[in-house]
Amino acid sequence: MNRKVIIPNLYVLDLTSFRKQIRPLFGPLIGIDPGSRSTGVAISDPARWYGKGLGTIDSTRPEELAAKINRLAKDVRAVGFVCGYPVNLNDPNRPESTHWKQGILNLVSELYRHEFYSDTNIECCLLWHEEFSTKSAMYSMPVAKLGRYLAKGKKDRKFKGQLDAAAAEVILQDAIDGMNTAAAPESASGVSKGLAQQAIPVFHRQVERLQRTLKNW
Repeated sequence: MNRKVIIPNLYVLDLTSFRKQIRPLFGPLIGIDPGSRSTGVAISDPARWYGKGLGTIDSTRPEELAAKINRLAKDVRAVGFVCGYPVNLNDPNRPESTHWKQGILNLVSELYRHEFYSDTNIECCLLWHEEFSTKSAMYSMPVAKLGRYLAKGKKDRKFKGQLDAAAAEVILQDAIDGMNTAAAPESASGVSKGLAQQAIPVFHRQVERLQRTLKNW
């Protein structure tokens, strides 16, 4: 018998609502940076202090992308998604912005399809602003690599994948920091940062395993 039958909230747009839905649960979050051809993914440690980019999932089909993301969520026993959501700072009603937002909402709907969702521990999806996430990720990259990427007219697929994963990490870490600031001195999961640091080696080994998994997809 499937564990989940009712989906209480498809998504939320604020940290307060998100924290209320996942607060009792100790477990990682999955960060998602949706793209037209590839989607960057990241994961947090179970105590939700640190985010780390994993890689990209190359797919233009929402149902295929959702299936793979949920496979990842099931593997790590994630309790929530943090999905980048574009908000045009100058004109939120521009047609291209509206079209892109609808595409992300379609992906979120696919994430909750019964056959994908029922075997996971996911409780909620936070749509979190992604303004400047890619630019922030670019600034974190080595200058030499960034220079080669720009020189190639942004056609270096390997670097683009690293950039998408880093952007997902930026989105996830920003949401985590927001939740932990509100929950200080402990994290939103109730675990202190000092205690979480003791488990970092285990987290890093998990990240390396998941990075290998994504490369095989």
